[in-house]
Amino acid sequence: MKNPILKNIKEEVKLIGLMNSLKTQIKSISNRQVTNKEQGFSLLEVTVSMLVATGFLLGLAQAMMLSAMVNIRSQEKSQAIAWVDKDIDSINFLASSYTAGTCGTYGSNFQNSIITAYPTTGSNFSFSNSTYNITRTYTATENRLGIQYRVSYPTSGSRVSSAGDVFSTYTEVIPNGTYSCPP
Repeated sequence: MKNPILKNIKEEVKLIGLMNSLKTQIKSISNRQVTNKEQGFSLLEVTVSMLVATGFLLGLAQAMMLSAMVNIRSQEKSQAIAWVDKDIDSINFLASSYTAGTCGTYGSNFQNSIITAYPTTGSNFSFSNSTYNITRTYTATENRLGIQYRVSYPTSGSRVSSAGDVFSTYTEVIPNGTYSCPP
């Protein structure tokens, strides 16, 4: 027959072995949980990343606004240049057939002719759905006429800007009658 005490000791040894095995498994599981504490982001990390993203988006929005503003100014300048170019062509056409006057007075006579034919000095003009103030300043010298163009924003109305001139240029026109004068 088997000794019941021995049997109990064997069972206790088995239980102790199982308990030690269980302890080892529990330690293993608890060690895994400690190393997996960094699974998500902390509130501080999320807040900092949101601030960085917000700063980037605000910078991008500012760049887009600046680009739109530069694009509008470019269009306005193109419109002003087109109008001045058309006006210069009209004046050159008038000068090509202008023979009224005498040598030495063609410049001032031609100036009077332009003021009558193309009165634009100090006026507001609309082109391409925009209104601008266009000024021509004349400088008559003997047989030549210098014309200074200045296109600026209107000083009153719906489109007032403090940006100054949209476009400014200078040109000289020589009436056709001048070519018959001695050098």
